[in-house]
Amino acid sequence: MAARYGYFQRVFRSVHTARHEWVARQAATIPPGSRVLDVGAGPGRYRWYFEHCDYIATDFTQPLTERIEDVEEFGRIDFYSDITAIPLPDASIDCALCTEVLEHVPETIVAV
Repeated sequence: MAARYGYFQRVFRSVHTARHEWVARQAATIPPGSRVLDVGAGPGRYRWYFEHCDYIATDFTQPLTERIEDVEEFGRIDFYSDITAIPLPDASIDCALCTEVLEHVPETIVAV
């Protein structure tokens, strides 16, 4: 069992690293000053990749915790909303980032 757990840990780290590298490459192609919406931003792990942009973080709900250190770890969220009802005007975002979100959405096609 321990060997299988170790295997899955290595695979997870590999996928996690590949995703971060992909986001970093994509972020580098976004022109400075572009408005980037990180949908389901959570802890805002990609925020620093978009320092050259107007980065906006949104998530579905506030973290369910009373511990202030958990809230701070969650990241700065600019606003909370359902992915199917983001309260921004049409065509007001230049780029949207959405990672590790769609598997939690009941109606994926509607969200996309």
